[in-house]
Amino acid sequence: MMKLLVPPPSPLSTAQTAGSRRVRPGPRSRISQKPMTDAPPQDYRIHELRAAISWLRNQITPGSPIVPLATVRARDRAEPTHGIVLSLGLASSLFHDEQFGDYIVMDKPHIHLFDGILSKNHIASLLPLFEHVARDRMPLLLAARDADEDVLAMVALNKQRGSMRGAIVTTPAGRGAPLRDLHHATGGGVGTANEVELRVGEPALPQRLLATLDETVIITPRPTLPSVPTLGLLYVGGEDLPAARHRARVAREILGVRSLN
Repeated sequence: MMKLLVPPPSPLSTAQTAGSRRVRPGPRSRISQKPMTDAPPQDYRIHELRAAISWLRNQITPGSPIVPLATVRARDRAEPTHGIVLSLGLASSLFHDEQFGDYIVMDKPHIHLFDGILSKNHIASLLPLFEHVARDRMPLLLAARDADEDVLAMVALNKQRGSMRGAIVTTPAGRGAPLRDLHHATGGGVGTANEVELRVGEPALPQRLLATLDETVIITPRPTLPSVPTLGLLYVGGEDLPAARHRARVAREILGVRSLN
């Protein structure tokens, strides 16, 4: 069995942690500075678009904004799918992927949600989970309101050591709404993290995940809808429309999708 590295308490200094914690950029995306150009509009019928939006409304938090997009392009074909962009950002730049730069990509990751703050008191409870994903070589994403230095160090050090491919995403200002959106989008269980105990729920298993310091994009297969054979939709989570539009631009750059309008 592959042995996981457990760091001593507070392995990261305050200065190191402050340098690695996420810093929100301005309105421009960190992914690409190239100007956006929309491809020619796809052929679609308005009643199909309305049917797809109606279906998606039942999958997410009521009142959340939706931005319709064209089908996500795969290597050699167009795949009917939908992406969900959430305001969950990587908790540290230490999780950046050498292959992709300032964002990470995970295929078929195990996502564990925790309503609370992950701390050093929870490391012993997290070890069996880490050992499981390390043994089976599965990507792991922990989503929580926040995580302290000890948990960040454990996941980051094991990632750098090659023992485990993992990352942590947290919510802005510790809000719970993005976690609820992630739960609705993926169907995974929600664990709890408090001072007394850590309860681990069932993992969410999306098709693909992309994450930056500011956004998490979940790609999930869309059930077949007879009236919408090729239409893809992007749900953009956010409390206000400008933020939603900004995340839509970021998602278009990451995913290579084309706008319907």
